Amino acid sequence: MITNTLRRFLVASSVNSSSSTWPRPRSVMSCALAGLVLWLLSASSVGAGPKAPAPVPATGAPTLTAGDDGDLQAGVALPTPRFRDNRNGTVTDLLTGLVWLQNSACGTENWWGALARTRELADGQCGLTDRSDPGDWRLANLRELESLLDYRFLNPMLSNTAGTGQATAGDPFLTCGTYWTSTYFREPGAVVLVDITRLYREWALVPGMTNYQLCWWPVRNR
Repeated sequence: MITNTLRRFLVASSVNSSSSTWPRPRSVMSCALAGLVLWLLSASSVGAGPKAPAPVPATGAPTLTAGDDGDLQAGVALPTPRFRDNRNGTVTDLLTGLVWLQNSACGTENWWGALARTRELADGQCGLTDRSDPGDWRLANLRELESLLDYRFLNPMLSNTAGTGQATAGDPFLTCGTYWTSTYFREPGAVVLVDITRLYREWALVPGMTNYQLCWWPVRNR
């Protein structure tokens, strides 16, 4: 944005100076100054890569020894508070900005049913008073679901709303153990399910996609 503004300034300066045979001193100085600034901007950007679109969050894991994950705490720091209870049956994750159904234990379905129930979810269901309509929600994918996890805890691997301790029932979510994700892998032809009590991933092949009855966790962008 700054570079484009300076370029427009340079063009404007050159137009103003072209009205006479000899350049006006003020125009010459303006062009020289703008050119210097452009050079400095381009020089400072050498070796600077593009801004990362999706920084990796920290795990929050405790430390055992120097140099391990808990010691370094690499990644985007987990916010405090971690969640915001919207008082309408939804919870906002202040790390990602994603909005989650607070009652994620609102029944079990096979995978096809989980997709259908999520598409149909709306105000008045599963404790929602958020005026959402059918089609506003989606079944969380693998990365979305695992973005909720806090590696300080087990059973469940979730923090409380404040981000200062382990989640309890209703603070901030009502949860069950294992969830469908919307993530499908062509090979071996299966979808992924996640146990949030202990970070356990499982494959559900086509028969299991129909036969297993698991929880489903809807999410939306806002």
